Amino acid sequence: MVQPLIFVVLVVASLLQFHVVDTLRSDFAVVGYLPEYTAGYPNWDKVDFEEQCAHLTHLIIFSIEIAPSGDLQALDRVPPKSALAKISTASKDHGTKVQICFGGYGRTQGYPQMAIVKKRRRRFITQLVALCEEHGWHGVDYNWEYPQNEKEWQGLAKLIDETRSAFDAAGHKDWVISMAYYPDGRQERLIGKFKAVDYFHSMAYDARGRHSPFPLAEQTVSNAKLSFPLKKLTLGVPFYSRHIQTGNWRSYRSLVEAHGDEVASTDEINGDYYNSIGMIQRKVGYAIRNGLGGIMIWESGLDVPTDNKLSLLRAIRQIVSPDTSSSIPPTNPLLENLYKPTPSNPTSPTMHSLGPDGLRVKPAVPVSLFNPSPSPTPSGPAIKLNPATNPTSVRDPPVKPTKTKEPPVKPAKAKDANHGTKGKNEPTDEL
Repeated sequence: MVQPLIFVVLVVASLLQFHVVDTLRSDFAVVGYLPEYTAGYPNWDKVDFEEQCAHLTHLIIFSIEIAPSGDLQALDRVPPKSALAKISTASKDHGTKVQICFGGYGRTQGYPQMAIVKKRRRRFITQLVALCEEHGWHGVDYNWEYPQNEKEWQGLAKLIDETRSAFDAAGHKDWVISMAYYPDGRQERLIGKFKAVDYFHSMAYDARGRHSPFPLAEQTVSNAKLSFPLKKLTLGVPFYSRHIQTGNWRSYRSLVEAHGDEVASTDEINGDYYNSIGMIQRKVGYAIRNGLGGIMIWESGLDVPTDNKLSLLRAIRQIVSPDTSSSIPPTNPLLENLYKPTPSNPTSPTMHSLGPDGLRVKPAVPVSLFNPSPSPTPSGPAIKLNPATNPTSVRDPPVKPTKTKEPPVKPAKAKDANHGTKGKNEPTDEL
């Protein structure tokens, strides 16, 4: 008698959970970054936009850049007209918001000089609004890796506030502002001051060893809730593996092609650690139950087609918006304690921000800004990758970052790297 009763309770709990989750579809973001090099630059012909938009609430086109003058640059990475038409149709059909990303690792050299000068911020924001209106996009994602001093953090804060004001003034109060950040327990206390940001995308991956274990997700949430509402947090999940010793990466698609159904039964194959369907669904269920704003995927273009039973996008949808017609029974997040993942890192893994060797390096956080007593910096030996097999990070194409210097203090006729001689009324050091 006891066993049938337990079964009935579990079934009822499962149905209630899926009913609740289904109603959260419009309130739980599924955000996917789509870089031009994954999509098939320059034609953007290696991705099914209908499929992407059917499984995402937000599609972030990654990425173009900012000149120190505030002008937009690297516009050749914007999808061509044929691809833009497909994106427009698919996003309208599925109610997907499309955002344009500025920056990313190795692509943020123009941020500092633009952000600390009011006139340059205004120039940039004017062009940003025009670009989004031209293509029917729905906002911006700022990916500055990373501000290096107090002035730059203050410049980023002003950039975000002024962007929100410009969106609202142009009649686009529904446009989205998001930003990616490194969840180390220190950046949260800085970005928590950015009230105009709609979503903070946590890059909860690329730790040492098993690079994106469940304890890292838990630690990311614990750190975030001390600084900003969890409804603004998206939990980052990877659609790629990293070798636990070398750090070399492989797309999830390549793992499926090499190992087939085996990828669904474990999170590690031959030293390649990744998030399997079980782990992804476990994280999504955890995000929903803890009131997060959603999840973020790096990169959504690394999945297999969604008609494949091993698709991660499909697995996510089964939790967020269960489809009773699916041939795969949806995983019940209420029963996640029955799921036993492979051995993972401790709760507080040593993390790195993506550096030239493809791993994470710690960003600079000024002690005096917002946070007079930052938490201790994680320490430990860095993993050295083989440049021959992994010349750069999974997050970006091969590009060597350069150090950006602040503009000279003299305002009169200082040279601007991208805009010639500045006018007399354009200061170089005012916020």
